[in-house]
This record gives sequence, C-alpha cells and structure tokens, in this order.
Amino acid sequence: MADIVWGAGSGAGADGLYSTAANWTGDGKPGAGDIVMFDGDIFNGNIRLDEGINALGMAFQGTVPYSGIIDAGTDDLSHALGASGLDCTNAGAATLNNDRADWGTPGDWDLEDMGTWTTHASAATLTLTGTGKIWEGIDGMAVTITGSYTTSTVFSAGSVTIPFGATLTISAGCCEIEAGAWIVAGTLTGAGEALIGNGATATNNAVLWDVAITHTEKSATIASGTGIYESALFSTTSGGGVRTMTIADDLHITGDWVINATTLTIDNSANPNIIVEGDLTIAGTVTWTKGTGTITFSGGNNQDVDFNGETLEDIIIDKTAGDLVLTGPVSTESFLGTSIGSGDFDPGGQNITTVAAGDFTLGENMQISTPANLNGATWTVAGDFLVAGGVGDLLDLKGAAAWNVAITGRARALYVDVSNCDASGGVPVDATDGTSTDSGSNTSWRFPATLMIQEGKTIGGLD
Repeated sequence: MADIVWGAGSGAGADGLYSTAANWTGDGKPGAGDIVMFDGDIFNGNIRLDEGINALGMAFQGTVPYSGIIDAGTDDLSHALGASGLDCTNAGAATLNNDRADWGTPGDWDLEDMGTWTTHASAATLTLTGTGKIWEGIDGMAVTITGSYTTSTVFSAGSVTIPFGATLTISAGCCEIEAGAWIVAGTLTGAGEALIGNGATATNNAVLWDVAITHTEKSATIASGTGIYESALFSTTSGGGVRTMTIADDLHITGDWVINATTLTIDNSANPNIIVEGDLTIAGTVTWTKGTGTITFSGGNNQDVDFNGETLEDIIIDKTAGDLVLTGPVSTESFLGTSIGSGDFDPGGQNITTVAAGDFTLGENMQISTPANLNGATWTVAGDFLVAGGVGDLLDLKGAAAWNVAITGRARALYVDVSNCDASGGVPVDATDGTSTDSGSNTSWRFPATLMIQEGKTIGGLD
C-alpha cells in the first residue's frame, strides 16, 4: 500500500486531470492497492475525476489543509474504494462536487469533516458493503447498505435501502431523508433518530426497526410494508406550514406515538389498520382524516390516550395487561373494549361518543380499572350498546358519582354491577336477564322485577 499524492508527480497537476499519470507520485496513477491522497503541503490545485477511481481508499493529510476542488460531477462515473474507504480527516478546507457520480466501498465512508460536499441526490448512489464500518457526514446520495454500518452524526441522505441481512445502527444523531425513501428489509437500530422528512416515504419490511426515535416531519408518507415500528418514540410533527402525513398502509407502533403539529393533516383515506402499544397523544392543530380501518390499542403496558377532540376510526382495546387510560374525550366510528389477558380500561372521566350509528361494546374479560373514574362522563352511542362481564366476574360500572349514557340503538347489560348511571338521555338499558347487580341510583335501567311477600298475607287464596 502506498500514498499516491495528487500534484506530486512531474506534471504537478497542471492539466487538473485525474487520468494524467504524471500528476501523481512517481508519475503513476493510484492503483487498487493505493490510497488517493490529497496533501495541502504539496499541492492545493483542483482536480477533475475524468475517469473512475479504483483504489484502496481516499484520504487527506498535511499541516496545510488541502483547499482545492475535487470535481467528480462533470463526468457520470463510478468510483470504487477498497477497505480503507473514505477518510475526510483534514479535509475541512476541501470541496468535493459529486453531482451524479456513484461510489462504493467495503470500508468506512466518513464525510463528516469534508469542508463542502454537493451531490445530485436523485442520481448519485453510494453502496456500502463492509462489516462493522462507519458511515458519517452529509452526502445526500441514494445509499444502499449490504453490510453493517454505524453512524452517529446529524446528516441527510437522498434515500437509504437496507436489504435483508444488512444493518444500519444510528448510535446517536439523526439520519434524515427528504423527498427520497427509507426502504428497510434488514435492521435499523440504535439510540439515535431516523427522520422521514418532507416528501419522503418509508417502506418497512424490516427484520427489526427499533431505532430509538422514528420521526415523521412535514408531508411524509408511511408506505406499504409488513414491518413493525419498535422505536420507543414515534414522533409526528408538521415542521411549519400546512402539511399532510399520509398513512398509505397498515401501521404498527410498539412505543409512544406523539403527534404535535402547527397545521397537520393525518390522511388515512387509504384505510390503514393502526396498532399502538404505547401512549397516543395528539396536540396542536391536527386534522385526522379517518378511513374505514381500525385503530387498536394493545400490548401489556399502561397507555394514556388523548385524541385532542379528533374523530377516529373504529377503536379496539385488546390488551394482554396494563390499563388503557383516557386523558381526553373520544369520538369514534365504534368502540370495542376486550381483553385477552389482564388488560383493563380506565375511562378517566372522559366523554365517549360514537358517530354514524357506531356501536359501543365493553366486555370479554375487560374490566374498568378505576370505576370512580366514570364520574361525570357521558357515553353517547349512535348505535347499539353492550356492556358485559362474565360469570363470577361482573363488569364493575359503579361510579362514585353521577355518570350518563345516551343510547340510540339497542342497549343491553349482562353480568354488570352498576351504580349512579343515568340512561334517560336515550333508550333504557336492558339488564333484565338476571345476571346483573343494581347497586343503586340508576335511572332508566331495567332490572328483573322483585316479588315482595309480606308475612301474614296470602297469595292466590293460600295462607
């Protein structure tokens, strides 16, 4: 391996061309086992990469930083760097105009210290094939990772493709895609942030997508994919202006989903089914354009939910453990609360409204975790109403103070224990099957008639 220095040959870089052998150390161009070296102590002239590089690596050195322009954009060429990759240490005064050139390396790709870098994001590609290597810096290219790379800075790429078997670890910082795509079938992990920016799409078929923060900003799109977003935080923001986040296919989030926007539309017109296993919080000026899919709250953790007054698709509560706690009012196409384990529902004293003849069902192993939090709530049901516990496991609807239901369709209660509930705003609740308990102060609830026999009186002529 040798450092072949630009401008160190007999030609002294006079014509500015990479292809001229005399411009290089020993009057010979860098070969596959050499480092393409730029040394400001020797020469600071510009260079045009008029043929493809095929070298072990490219680097910068010298007590005087190289300050020339490396023009890789005039010719649409491919450049191959070997195991030494790209090292831009000491390149803070240099300029690399890439435009449409393609690059590939099994080594590190470290642009972090490059002074100026320009590229044509839709045309230039970068293929990273190494294992346990570093990818850093602002590059804007369409990047494909077929090995395993780690990044820790804040930068943007044109797009990122991670095939099955490949890994990108964002250990810190943020990798941002704008107007391009995240296409992940391998692993996207780390303590940093993956940002799906304005005009960008995310196709998640990942083996694992658990980078700490997944952030959709401005007009981003969640595209087709069967993968699960296992980030601790799934953040959605508008980034200023009037924006639309499009959910074009099913979306499964295992962490918290925080939507905090100035002016943002969540477009579900493609009718996705959404699963959230953490908290869901909507704040700011958000318009939720609902589709005909469902939004399911599941998992085994406690979940706080605040829809900020938006009307959502059919809501399903289907938890293995933990409480789902309403921290704001709910408006939905329908409401179904069940449990496949020990999961419970805490209404938080919030109003619940179903629209468009939507039904309300609560039961199937679901319990009210804090019945006192029924106090003051009104459940307005445009369709049918069914609350049902089980044998030996009555559904506890004993509010500590007055609460209300107003039902338009059929209203039934099976295996419930209820108090302080006023149903006079709609049809009466039928609890006449004899499985429920009237714990008092209920209005417009129908329980079985009670036959009272006074001692000393006769029935049917018999003493």
